[in-house]
Amino acid sequence: MATIIEQANAWATARNYTAWTGADVSKQSAALVRAGDYIAAHYPNLKTTMTDQELLKFNAALFIIAYDKLSEDKPTFQADKRVVEEEDEIEGIREKKKYADVDYDPYPLATGLLAGLVVKTQTGRVFNTGRMRL
Repeated sequence: MATIIEQANAWATARNYTAWTGADVSKQSAALVRAGDYIAAHYPNLKTTMTDQELLKFNAALFIIAYDKLSEDKPTFQADKRVVEEEDEIEGIREKKKYADVDYDPYPLATGLLAGLVVKTQTGRVFNTGRMRL
């Protein structure tokens, strides 16, 4: 069985992600650890036992996030933050409001891959298309 680094390298090679394949193994390892930490914090209640197909989805999500974590200063797979703009007029005074969307998910592709791997809790919390907050 290939190590997680070998699997990540094969995933990156298939996509011609040379920033990953050209990186030092210690940087790749650190990025995978940070990606695993991110998943644990933002996608709670994932299955602990997975089928081969589910493990492929989990690893793909891990690799997507790890690729970004390799170079924290320039994310590649993160979605653009959605900015919401509103304009109101009250008694002839126009007011513009601009703010970031609260449900911003920087990794919608990873979220989609992990969606089917969440176990329902006894509190009735279920997975939706956005990230769960702790």
